[in-house]
Amino acid sequence: MRADASAGAIPLSPLPDRHPSDGVVRWYAVHVPAGREASFAEKCRKALDPALLEGCIAPRCERYVKRGGIWRIETVPLFAEYVFVATRDAEALAKALGRLSFAAPIVGRRGRAYAPLAAGVQSWLESTLDASRVLRASEGRIDQGVLTVERGP
Repeated sequence: MRADASAGAIPLSPLPDRHPSDGVVRWYAVHVPAGREASFAEKCRKALDPALLEGCIAPRCERYVKRGGIWRIETVPLFAEYVFVATRDAEALAKALGRLSFAAPIVGRRGRAYAPLAAGVQSWLESTLDASRVLRASEGRIDQGVLTVERGP
């Protein structure tokens, strides 16, 4: 499934009238093949100029699964088929991505403008993902019908 800004799958900022050149690092969603999020992020970090690409992450999240009667925690992509790239120049990054040997379109392009992640979403991800770029599952307890979250979002 491929989502775009109108589908609301990834919260994007409103499109600017033109490409912003204020030097602020913004995150952009890039569509990648399912199951290849982590390998794509690694390839981008190796192949692209660090002056252009300030970061490329494939965020993951923990989820509890029960197999054979045993509960386990596994990590899965937080946004399947997407990675996030951080750059000050989306237009130059889009050109660099286009020169790669694998398809990697920035999501939310309209004309010459690219829609970054909404500032609140970017901030929330930066504050909740750990150093391994994993959103850890919440842990808590229930005492007399009151839920207390002890760890996690």
